[in-house]
Amino acid sequence: MSESAKKEMRTPIETGCPDGFQYMHPTMRKNFGQWKYHEHPRPGVLVHVAHSGEEIWTVRAGTQRILDVFTLRTLCDIGDEFADGYVRFTIRSNIEYMVSDKDKVQPLIDALEKEGFIVGGTKKFSCNDFSYSRLVTL
Repeated sequence: MSESAKKEMRTPIETGCPDGFQYMHPTMRKNFGQWKYHEHPRPGVLVHVAHSGEEIWTVRAGTQRILDVFTLRTLCDIGDEFADGYVRFTIRSNIEYMVSDKDKVQPLIDALEKEGFIVGGTKKFSCNDFSYSRLVTL
């Protein structure tokens, strides 16, 4: 690497939280702080409605605490195919997919359940470890 290239390199910022806005679904970014209400149509599914009338649907699926590469790739492939490519992980390693079209919710749920993931974790959903059944079936 040349000396001029070294001088142009920016030192990475390694303190604080990364900017989450760059990873948000465009509907979430556009309506940040402008949500009118949210509902739970079924366990594992949330819909947020903005004052503008736009909706964002969130589908949560349970995963094991430590994800192997195969499982992570499976989850990401599902996200690319059924969820506009936008995902986020919760503090307990569950995955949430965001879609702006209600018609994409059921195919997303079907794809997750086909792969052995449990959709739930919101509203009335009880289970000690809701990823246990996936661990047992692998």
